[in-house]
Amino acid sequence: MPAPTDPAPGTRQPVVCVEGLRKSFGDLLVLDSVDLDVAPHESIAIIGPSGSGKSTLLRCIGGLEQPDAGKITIDEFGLDASLPAREVRAAVRSLRGRCGMVFQSFNLFPHKTAIENIMEAPRVVLGDERDALVARAEALLDRVGLADKRDEYPSRLSGGQQQRVAIARSLAMNPRVMLFDEPTSALDPELIGEVQSVIRDLVSDGLTALIVTHEMRFAAELAREVVFMDAGRVVERASPETFFSDPETDRAQRFLRRIGDGSSLRSPADAPRPAGGTPR
Repeated sequence: MPAPTDPAPGTRQPVVCVEGLRKSFGDLLVLDSVDLDVAPHESIAIIGPSGSGKSTLLRCIGGLEQPDAGKITIDEFGLDASLPAREVRAAVRSLRGRCGMVFQSFNLFPHKTAIENIMEAPRVVLGDERDALVARAEALLDRVGLADKRDEYPSRLSGGQQQRVAIARSLAMNPRVMLFDEPTSALDPELIGEVQSVIRDLVSDGLTALIVTHEMRFAAELAREVVFMDAGRVVERASPETFFSDPETDRAQRFLRRIGDGSSLRSPADAPRPAGGTPR
């Protein structure tokens, strides 16, 4: 899939545009009229308390959840939840093909090596030739610092190494935007830095990214803008410098006071949830 041409520098035409997005699970309203746009090469950290709708927002943008109302556009490809169900399903598939998503859990194929995991989606979906697949996968492994692990199986890789393979696998599909859903929350503390370093380098190289994280220092260092969510709404959006030093809303101020020094927000409730658990 050829990548669309980005607008000229200085313009604000978004790669991703979310308008009036609503999503409920039963009687629980998880997203309440969310608006969000993401410019080319922009990195946005999405933060907020557990249950604020952060992960559900990413899953709707990535085509893994179907919204109840609202619109999502990636470049010229859009989803309008008010359209007939058949058209909405087709739009969801279109969105899915334009996003790369990295989850808390690595979701690697255990019976495939690192390089085979990266090659699988382009082989099946894009039908690329093997020589091109191998060259691309090797380049991506080198980019995430795992060139020497190309033939290792996931069981022989650390959690941090598996997550870096998962990042490379998502990049192999040339996504227009990368969606990171708490990519370090399932890792041992000693392994968090290596994954954050890879994401930081990708963002520095111009990757368009939305990153849900409870690591406040990481958000402050990485993001061009911080989006703060609460109760399914975008409460505040600002530069990291402004948000962490002088937040505008009372709710954001209470959030920052709760987390103290701003380094992280971790609690048992934030551990990876099993399938079918309460949306975050």
